Amino acid sequence: MRQVGIIASRELAQRFEDYLLSLGIGSQVREQRGGFAVWVYDEDSVRRAENEFGSFAAQPGEAKFQAVAKPLAVQQAQVAAAASARSSEVAMPRTWAQAPGLFETPVTLVLMTISVGLTLWTQFGASTSAMMQLTMLPSAFGNEPWRLVLPIFLHLGPVHLLFNMLWLKELGGMIEHLKGRVFFGLVVLALAVFSNLAQYLVSGPGFGGMSGVVYGLFGYIWVKSRREPWSGFLIDRQTVWLMMAWFVFCFTPWIGDIANFAHGGGLALGLALGFIPGKPQQA
Repeated sequence: MRQVGIIASRELAQRFEDYLLSLGIGSQVREQRGGFAVWVYDEDSVRRAENEFGSFAAQPGEAKFQAVAKPLAVQQAQVAAAASARSSEVAMPRTWAQAPGLFETPVTLVLMTISVGLTLWTQFGASTSAMMQLTMLPSAFGNEPWRLVLPIFLHLGPVHLLFNMLWLKELGGMIEHLKGRVFFGLVVLALAVFSNLAQYLVSGPGFGGMSGVVYGLFGYIWVKSRREPWSGFLIDRQTVWLMMAWFVFCFTPWIGDIANFAHGGGLALGLALGFIPGKPQQA
């Protein structure tokens, strides 16, 4: 869901919303400080809506805008995302642009803190004794099940740690904010176990990093933003291209030793979780 513009009066904002509906573009008018914002549900329609908004802002009295009949709300049934949101009579949740800070997403903050702390304790993997206490070993399937999770907190270099923490903050914070702490914690746990198992079964022990979880969070948000635009999840095309390009590039011989199967396992599970239908949430 993306904001395409702000209009001073409710009447004009409603006229523009009706006009977008006549083009098959689902949208919603939301009052905010300074006027009435028009939000478009479908990412694929944003560019066209922005162009139309430019024309409307310049000449709101133009014939094509005036000719739109008020009963066009009936056409909303033809726009799946808009119809779903309105028929449920649910207020849109806060968008990620309005999301709280890091200290208001405590699970994300705790995960980041543990990652930094354990990575420094292992000296970025240089301390063999520390790594042996945290890495994936056969005992994970017996009396030490916590080893199924712990490798996500281990990072083997400052850049590795920095980028994973940045993505965890953005993607993890979004899910925690919109879906709640318990849900987010369970998703991270599932992604950690699944991605670590995928890597261990292929390469054995000796890997670490939050990347598998990060790709799972990315996959979940990607699907939700496409299938449930009312959910508040948003991810732009540039981010999708960047994440998928890096995913593919990591399989090339130029990048070095990467836990690619953790990436793949996390992404696969995240995509699958995203397809589980969700209910419209109260703001």
